Amino acid sequence: RYPGPLYTYDRPGLQNMGKGEIRRGTGVIIYAIGLAELMGASPIVLVGADLAYPDNRSHATGVNKVDETFDCMTEVPSFSGRPIASDVYFRANIEEISDAIKGGVSIIQTSEAGAYIPGARHGRLVDVL
Repeated sequence: RYPGPLYTYDRPGLQNMGKGEIRRGTGVIIYAIGLAELMGASPIVLVGADLAYPDNRSHATGVNKVDETFDCMTEVPSFSGRPIASDVYFRANIEEISDAIKGGVSIIQTSEAGAYIPGARHGRLVDVL
């Protein structure tokens, strides 16, 4: 019900109230990183963004089962260095986050069960806090 201008993936020309353009990408996580950038956050800490399917699960233990089809599956390096199940969309997010890091964005990945993001600092959330 927000009456003001909206910024969505299908309106790339819309400016962000004079604060610059928000980072765009293949997933919501890229928009979230872009919003954090515009707000001046540094480092940006990723919490619960595993970008993979740890133990072949799409959601955390306790979340109601969601019927999903796992097409376009692939493997990526995990936080621990071993291969982990992911998909091509998450892989694209990993690449876009790595590109943001190369451009100067400081990112900390805290999902110990998740994907390794090249260029990011990887640490346990308890240690980051």
